[in-house]
Amino acid sequence: MIFGGEHLSNWREAAMETLVVLVVATPVLLATKNIVARLHYLEGFLRVCAWCRRTECEGEWVATELFLAQRLDTHTTHGICPACTQKVRRDFRARRP
Repeated sequence: MIFGGEHLSNWREAAMETLVVLVVATPVLLATKNIVARLHYLEGFLRVCAWCRRTECEGEWVATELFLAQRLDTHTTHGICPACTQKVRRDFRARRP
């Protein structure tokens, strides 16, 4: 119709082309959805230094306590877990004369 000439409608061919497009588009859309979900999951991770335990926040490394206070409005306190308590006690006893 655009270039002049007759346009003959063939509904069977149009239906087949539509079906092919749907068959191809379905796995592509599902794969894209899975990739976006995975990226969202991975972006949720915090980067924490393995040595000093600082956390990356907008390109800057800050103390984890400061990060939690700024980003999550969470107050922190310090303590010692039972496993570390046992280790400290063992080390202390080993150093005592």
